[in-house]
Amino acid sequence: MQYYSRLFCNKKVDIDGLIELVNLKDRAKEQYMKLSGGLKQRLGIAIALVNDPEVVFLDEPTTGLDPRARREVWEVLLGLKKHGKTVFLTTHYMEEAELLADTVSIISKGKIIAMDSPVQLIETNADYLILTLQCGDEKAFEVAGKMGLDPQINSHRNINMKVERMDDIRKILNAMEDAGASLLSMDVRKPNLEQVFLKLTGEALHEGASVNKEAE
Repeated sequence: MQYYSRLFCNKKVDIDGLIELVNLKDRAKEQYMKLSGGLKQRLGIAIALVNDPEVVFLDEPTTGLDPRARREVWEVLLGLKKHGKTVFLTTHYMEEAELLADTVSIISKGKIIAMDSPVQLIETNADYLILTLQCGDEKAFEVAGKMGLDPQINSHRNINMKVERMDDIRKILNAMEDAGASLLSMDVRKPNLEQVFLKLTGEALHEGASVNKEAE
């Protein structure tokens, strides 16, 4: 941190303040090579702030981190927002963009194809609910198919289907009860940003994907 601060010798750098901002105070005297991946990422963010920029560009700062380390970096990024910094974050983790960003730009094949707040992107491009049923037999699947709902079996052998309104869910459950279907559990939720991404781009998301998303 002292080395990088000297590169900006025309500014007074609060090194201790930056180290505290990224929650590295208890590691301040450790060598870089001994830090974990998550700690290295947090240190990288601190270095990016040495010259007190108004706008910060971060390119996939959580790639390769375990869930705990990723969330620790998220806390640092939220702290930057509280300090009034404008952050441009490139990420292919949709959960990350949905949680952190005020504005999301979805980029496909080098072009911005959609840009809005995460909430508005979801409402505009996924105006439906996702009903998931855990069933004890195949009757529920058969009933959903007869109702024209295009049921899908997920990796946990549960049934997923899209519905437009809460009233539709009541109709589905009543029909399954009448058919004697065995339902063990039910989950209803709105689509997330990943489903919007897949709808707009038709591309799969995976670690190291070439498709990026920029979030401000």
